Amino acid sequence: MQRLTGLDATFLYMETPTNHMHVASTIVVDPSTVPGGYSFERVRALVENRLPLLPPFRRRLVEVPFGLHHPIWIEDPDFDLDYHIRRAALPAPGGKKELEEFAADVFGRPLDRSRPLWEMYLIEGLEHGHIGVVTKVHHSAIDGVSGAELTVNLLDLTPEPLIIPEPDPAWKPDRVPTDIEMVGYALNSLARTPVRAAKALRRTTEMALSLRRRNRQPNVSPPPALFSGPKTFLNTTITAHRRFAMTEVSLDDV
Repeated sequence: MQRLTGLDATFLYMETPTNHMHVASTIVVDPSTVPGGYSFERVRALVENRLPLLPPFRRRLVEVPFGLHHPIWIEDPDFDLDYHIRRAALPAPGGKKELEEFAADVFGRPLDRSRPLWEMYLIEGLEHGHIGVVTKVHHSAIDGVSGAELTVNLLDLTPEPLIIPEPDPAWKPDRVPTDIEMVGYALNSLARTPVRAAKALRRTTEMALSLRRRNRQPNVSPPPALFSGPKTFLNTTITAHRRFAMTEVSLDDV
C-alpha cells in the first residue's frame, strides 16, 4: 500500500463531472516497416510485457471511510488488462478530422475510479494504413516526469521490440484492506500530523509575508486577484465535452 501525497490527492479532490483531471495524448504511428506487420494482439502483448516498468498501470485507489485521510494505492487484485487496452476503428476516410473527433470523445469521459486510472485505445482505419494511439492517465497517478517515463518505457529505438525479463520477485497483488483497517491506518497517520502541519504552516506564513513585502516594492506589479480574468469567449462555464485539434509543424522550424 502507498498513500497518495497531498498534491496527488488534490487532483482527485478537484475533479468534477465537467472538469476531468486526466492527462491525455494522441499518437499516430506508421506500422509499414514493423517486422511481421501490425496486429492488436502484438501491441497488447508488448504492453503486458512492459507492465513491470509501468507501476501506475496496475495500481487502483482505495478510499478512506469518511474521508479521514488521503486515499491509498494498492496493487489491484482484480487487474484486467483487456479492460484498459481497447480496440477501435475510425469511419472512412480515417483522416485528421475523424481522429480528432474520436480523441475528443475519449477525453470528455472520466476514468473509472474502481480500476487503475488509465485507458489506451488502439485505433485502426486511419488513412495511409497508419495506427492511432489515444491514451489517458489520471493526474493523481503521474506527473510530467513520470508520464514521460511511461512513454519511454512503452517505445523502442529499434524495429525489434525489447523483451523485458520476468521481474524477481514477481508482481504480487495486494489484498483490499477493510474499512476498519483503513480507518486505523488513517488515524495512525493523523496522530503524527500535528508536527508536520505546524512546520508547513510556518513555511506558508513566511512565504506569504515575503510575497507581501515584494508586492509593495516600487516598480513591482502584484499578481491579479482571483477570478479576475477578462471576459472572453474562452473564459466561460465549461461542460464535460471536449474538443481536440492537431496540426503539423516542421521539425526544422521547431
